[in-house]
Amino acid sequence: MRFPEGVELEWVQPDYGPGAVDAQALLAERLRRPIGAAGLAEQARGARRVVIIIDDITRPTPSQAMLPAVLRELGSREVTILVGVGSHRTMTDGELETIVGSDIFRRYRVVNHLARDPEHLTLLGKSPRGIPVWINRAVAEADLAVITGFIKPHNVAGYSGGYKGYFPAVAGLETVTGIHALQQLPGEPCRVGELDNPFRVEVDAMGPLVPAPTFLLNVIINRKKEIVEAFAGHPLEAHRRAAAETEKRAVAPVSRPAEAVVACGGGYPSDISLYQGINALTSVVRLATPVVRPDGHVILVGEFREGLGSEFGSGRHKDLATAWASHLRKMKRLTVVSPNVPAAELEKAGIARAGSVEEALSGAGHVMVLPDAPYTVARVAG
Repeated sequence: MRFPEGVELEWVQPDYGPGAVDAQALLAERLRRPIGAAGLAEQARGARRVVIIIDDITRPTPSQAMLPAVLRELGSREVTILVGVGSHRTMTDGELETIVGSDIFRRYRVVNHLARDPEHLTLLGKSPRGIPVWINRAVAEADLAVITGFIKPHNVAGYSGGYKGYFPAVAGLETVTGIHALQQLPGEPCRVGELDNPFRVEVDAMGPLVPAPTFLLNVIINRKKEIVEAFAGHPLEAHRRAAAETEKRAVAPVSRPAEAVVACGGGYPSDISLYQGINALTSVVRLATPVVRPDGHVILVGEFREGLGSEFGSGRHKDLATAWASHLRKMKRLTVVSPNVPAAELEKAGIARAGSVEEALSGAGHVMVLPDAPYTVARVAG
């Protein structure tokens, strides 16, 4: 990217730190001495059926590194590895093998969650707000469930991880729709980097309804996708510790809202589609103080190799304009820089497309760049 001379450039990039010297040793230590719970091997005693929940291909979660550590603690038990696709598309066999690694794919049952298939779901009751709590039947019938995942700032949950590995990851579509509707509550109470919000409160109330004992393993990763730190144990206590540590690394101060913000999608797979690109956009606007001015311009940059994403036009997202309406109101203009997103679909949503950042940027005196936008909590000083 090149910027015109005379531009006040503000580069906003958090530092997640170096990767662990020995990630397997770190994981083994956390699994054996967890937070608020007995070690994983001890919890697995007497368990015949174990379900391990992992993230899908839209997340850069290092499941290939995490799964061997978990499986070593579980020993020779009947294990199903369930991919928490939520309302995303299902993964192909090739993608499943990529996520878990060839050896594990051959040795264990690796399956997609099916949010729209009643035969694969069990109703556990209702949440405090009356949302029906549907979950994958294999989880409900397991003797032990292990939620794995990585933790980062999240546009609705505040931070990812914890019981979000159940809801929405392996929940029924009615549950997915119900909890995501909470982001539309008056006053926009669900924001990036703010854990005390209606979505997180509801999900954390739903989690204990799952009859299977639950063990959590969440990791923090850096921009090289290396494991930096790991948190294991009780799904609430371990998650709180993980979120607090992530916040220390993710928050980056900014001087003031900018005339133009360049938000980069975070690289593959974070920018696999424009649907996932929302995580970069909301890091600009879903904040107590947006970092773009109301009369400003956001340039959203990403590969978006799957175009808009299969989530639009089906499930809970009918079209781009409706899904992103509240975000578009917080700026004068949004431009997408990507060769893979149809210009016609963007135009219908009132979004421009440009061939480069240089082409999109013009006339702005103060430009802010978020090279790792989905992993950044940008906070205006004061």
